[in-house]
Amino acid sequence: MKQARGFTLIELLITFMIAAILAALAAPSFTSFIKNNRLTTTTNDLLADLALARSEAAKRGQQVTLCISTNGSSCTGEPTG
Repeated sequence: MKQARGFTLIELLITFMIAAILAALAAPSFTSFIKNNRLTTTTNDLLADLALARSEAAKRGQQVTLCISTNGSSCTGEPTG
């Protein structure tokens, strides 16, 4: 008698069902992880900008202003988000 190799259809279906259930349970926490990561990135960008402004103020010996800009040359930009 030949020994069969491989998986039966039932075994494959059960494996895919378990994988789908695990993916469905992980999706909400993954979304939360992405939001937290974006918040951390934005916060770090702001801190880097503040450090640069402080450095430039010390180097130039004058007050430096940090503002929102859509074109990179004027402070007329609107906040996004």
